Amino acid sequence: MAKSMSNLSSSASEILRLVIPSDGAMYQETLDFLAECDMHVRRPSARGYTGKLTSISSVEIVFQRTADISSRVEAGDADIGIVGYDRFAESRIDDSDAAVVIPNLGFGKCALVVAVPESWVDVESMSDLADLAVIFQETNRELRVATKYPSLTRKFLYRHDVNYFLLSVLSGTVEPAPSMGYADFIVDLTASGQTLRENHLKQVADGTVVQSEGALIANRRLLSQSDKKTELFQEIIKRIEAQRLV
Repeated sequence: MAKSMSNLSSSASEILRLVIPSDGAMYQETLDFLAECDMHVRRPSARGYTGKLTSISSVEIVFQRTADISSRVEAGDADIGIVGYDRFAESRIDDSDAAVVIPNLGFGKCALVVAVPESWVDVESMSDLADLAVIFQETNRELRVATKYPSLTRKFLYRHDVNYFLLSVLSGTVEPAPSMGYADFIVDLTASGQTLRENHLKQVADGTVVQSEGALIANRRLLSQSDKKTELFQEIIKRIEAQRLV
């Protein structure tokens, strides 16, 4: 029995775990991208949390909320992952084992931007916003910013000398926040800018926090501990690179 259990443990340790979005906009785009790379995903149940790559044995697919993918790879619960670069940049822990291997997989393209009400005709740049923050502060009020990306937002605003603000972290839709009165401006993702315009918002000219698209990330420590996992990972990269040359 001890020998049998040992074999099972050894076999499990050679399985490469690839975590991908379980739903949302990135879900189908990720499946389509992997299929284009000749790595079709088989998900036995629409609510299941695991699946397989039909073309590469010993690779287990783990489905997770997009917001949790980076942390799963950083914690070592998965060896590699596909996630929007914006999510990785927001949740990345300094000196962690997780790293971006391919930052531009070619799908899920968007940008995290600073957007203010269209009625703010005198605010066109980040320096204008910094000046406005000072004016607000002098009247004993701070600018209110709503976002799903508090870490990136805070760093970006400070880097552009916007030093006086109150930050609200939202889990739902961000764009309506100014018109509904619980934020003065927002920092949010946009692909075409259409949703911003529909909510009477405009992007600040130099207010792009980060450009994002699907990215391949990996836990370097886990991969370095297994020749088999490294071999499987290299095969995945090989297929991705082959598709990018088409």
